Parts: sequence; structure tokens; C-alpha cells
Amino acid sequence: MATLGTPTSQACPKCGTGWKKIGFSFIALFVVAGISSLVLWFQNTGSASKVKELETQVQGLELDLGLKNVEIDNLPGPTPLFYNAVDEATGYSSGILMYDPELNESKEIITGNRVVFAVPKLDYDGKIFTVMGPVDGDLPSREVNVFDVATEISKTTGISVASNATDNTVSPSERYLVTGVEFLDNVLKVDYKENQILLFDLVTEKVSVLGTYRDGEDLDAAAPNARFANLRDIQVHWLSPTCANVRIYAVSNEPDTSEGAEPGATVQVRRHKEWREFCIE
Repeated sequence: MATLGTPTSQACPKCGTGWKKIGFSFIALFVVAGISSLVLWFQNTGSASKVKELETQVQGLELDLGLKNVEIDNLPGPTPLFYNAVDEATGYSSGILMYDPELNESKEIITGNRVVFAVPKLDYDGKIFTVMGPVDGDLPSREVNVFDVATEISKTTGISVASNATDNTVSPSERYLVTGVEFLDNVLKVDYKENQILLFDLVTEKVSVLGTYRDGEDLDAAAPNARFANLRDIQVHWLSPTCANVRIYAVSNEPDTSEGAEPGATVQVRRHKEWREFCIE
């Protein structure tokens, strides 16, 4: 039996637009009515030039009001809320549900062990991003899929995220994902270098270079000999919707002091070096 999870908060670009539209209309009509009264007064006093000027202002206000109403009507609707259903027997996700605030109802859009990864809040275009939910055993990384709500079609993005990520690599608006070359599939990998810090735009689904790290540096806290199945972890601290601090580690080879180590053996060690700021151009 599945129970519903707690809806995650998403932006609501059109919330309150109805009241804003009504308020704007009342103010505009009040101004138009006031100027119209002045038109009648000046007509009675015989000031023809002033009457013409005020009539022109009234026509301009009426045009502006019509254009503003069109702009409000064309605003995007509220972003639906997406959240996970939880299977009581396993504690794992049994699907993803969508709550539509306009219809005030929820429906299941994805069945199976997938969870919501990101929903672009300011640029929602009907697509959400999902990853596989928790499973028994080790899962070094999870592939990010994009799901089109309208067509109900899911496809891979070619990007993966580490299962043990200790910081939020997704921007506050959930539009950008900071990643590394090791998280790209083989098709995407060929276009980038190993020392590049990459940015995945979840709206355009394009990868770009955010910056680079130098020789003797890396993004990963875990040395190769300490990794399991290429387990990686990038740590990011977002300073703003477009700027982030990325954790950089210094890499060095030091004597292996572990029990049973061969004489002269060395191990690769990673130590925190700095948080380096990068901004999206």
C-alpha cells in the first residue's frame, strides 16, 4: 500500500494574478473616469484644446489597460507540485504524483522507484527531472532522466549524480546543476576535458563549461583507491541563483602507512584546499 509523501514547494508564477488584474483594472478605470469627468467639465467651459488633450489621454489609458490585461492573460499558469508516494512495506518510492493547484487534485504520473530530483521553478515548461529512488545495496550514482508531463515520455539526459552527495549541486531555482566530466555519459564526455567543472542547464538541457581546476587539484574528496565503483562526490554551496562556491581539494602522493603496505608504497591523499567561486555568465 502506498502513502503520499509531502508535496515539495514549487514556485507559483501566476498565484494572485487574478486579484492583481482586478486591482489594476479598478485603478485604471478610476483614472479614466476621472479624466472623463474633466473632459465634460472642459467641454462645458468651452476649452476645446484642453478637451482634445484629455480625450487623447483617455484613449491612451484605455489602450494601456487592454495591453496589460493581455499580458496578464498570457502569464504562465501556476507550477504544479510534484512529490513522491512511499510504499509502506519497503519505505521506498512507489511513484511520483503531481498536484495541480488550479484543479485542486493529485494524480500519479510516474509509477515505480523514481523520485523527484529537480523542477525548474522560474522556467517551468512542463518537464521535471527524476532519479532512481533508494535501493537495497550500493548505488554509486544515479542517472538523471527528464520527464515530459504532457506527453508522459521519459528520456535520459546523459548526466548522473552521486548517490552520496553531501551538498546541493542544484541551484536554488533548480535550473542549474554543477557536475564533472566523470558524471557524463560516453557520448557527452568526448567534448570535454577531465579538469573542467561543468554546468548542466535543466531548462535547455545543454552542458557548458563553468570553470576549470589546476594540476594537483580535484573536485572529489575520495582518492581513487578509496572509491567504490567510481563513487564520486562534488560539493557545492550556492551563493546566489547564478554564483556558487565549489569545493576544491589538493591532491598529493604520500607514504602508505597502512598495515601490510609494501616498502616505499605511496597513496594518493586529498585535502580540502579552498572553496572557489564560479558564476554563470
